[in-house]
Amino acid sequence: GFSADATGGCAPFTVQFTDQSSENTTAWSWTFEGGDPATSNDPNPTVTYLNPGTYGVTLTVSNSAGSDELVQEGFIQVDGAPSAAFSESLNLDTLSVTNNSSGANTYLWDFGDGSTDDAANPAPHVYAQDGTYTVMLIATNDCSSDTTMTTINVVTPPTAGFSLDTASGCVPFTVQFTDQSSENTTSWSWTFEGGDPATSNDPNPSVTYFNPGAYGVTLIVSNSAGSNDISFDFILALDLPQADFTYVQNGLEVSFEGPASNVSSYAWDFGDGSTSTLSNPVHTYAEEGEYTVTLTVSNACGEVSSQQTLMLVTATTEQDFQHAWLLYPNPNDGQFTLQYEGEPIVFDVQVFDMLGREVKAFRQMQTGNGKWNRIFDLRKKLSAGTYLVKVSAEKQTVHFVITVN
Repeated sequence: GFSADATGGCAPFTVQFTDQSSENTTAWSWTFEGGDPATSNDPNPTVTYLNPGTYGVTLTVSNSAGSDELVQEGFIQVDGAPSAAFSESLNLDTLSVTNNSSGANTYLWDFGDGSTDDAANPAPHVYAQDGTYTVMLIATNDCSSDTTMTTINVVTPPTAGFSLDTASGCVPFTVQFTDQSSENTTSWSWTFEGGDPATSNDPNPSVTYFNPGAYGVTLIVSNSAGSNDISFDFILALDLPQADFTYVQNGLEVSFEGPASNVSSYAWDFGDGSTSTLSNPVHTYAEEGEYTVTLTVSNACGEVSSQQTLMLVTATTEQDFQHAWLLYPNPNDGQFTLQYEGEPIVFDVQVFDMLGREVKAFRQMQTGNGKWNRIFDLRKKLSAGTYLVKVSAEKQTVHFVITVN
């Protein structure tokens, strides 16, 4: 028999064996698996184990009468230093690790952002911010510890955002855009509807709008991990208002209709000392006559005025005169027919645009008895829009509002 001062330890591990055989033993033969020395005839040998493993010990004792053998399988357990190793997989801001260490019984992970974990295979770790991090694993057993580390670069898609110094103005007006996207943005792609320039890769571009309208803005930001976009759809480019107006006459009562959009205030002067601030006023004149009506409209960009002349005649002859005329077709392409049925007259035909400007006039025209008609071809003179055709004879007047396509 024999004993040992220790049966387990860390390599290099030395064991002192002590013979406990019977007193009549005269010879000893030791065999040490994995030991140094591998054999010995010393009754109390000292053996060193350099490599980790589980080893057996055999002792054969003898004298002149014979021999005896004792075999102890797995008697010595030699532990080695651990080996730390791991593999990693990074998906945007999420790190997954697989522990490939050996010979360790405890572990400590350091993810480089102040977070640690002592699980052999921790749950995926999510980083709060983009950046470069050193990931470290310390593997430990009763003998020693081993450390391994790697560096990762966390990049997530950016988040788009921007501000602007103004969202509306009178053309031409300039807007200063300021990027407010996340700090990990590396490139910018702007699209400006109606703007000049129409596109930009500058993080903080200036854009000028020359034409009135409502326009959208799109910003796409990107980096190596992906992209993100944001849209903004209320850049409002304003213009001076239009002062065009129409009217319908019923005796001395006239109904006016002003422009419906892009106007913040109306100022009517009916030419007889009366005024109004309504958009569509109705005014009754005190007596017949010729009146110049002025409409002034304004908005944030300024004010514009236009004038038209009204000829008010309420006698029955005036009503008969109006009923005697017919204009067709309406709408038309600038060519139309005037038809008259009644007593012979001498008359003028004038065509005005909606600003009250005379576009064309036909003077001292004459009708015969009965029905009269004539084709007026103004296709080269009139562009698309709305016009007033005025037919007048002495103090009698008829108006036609025509639309040219």
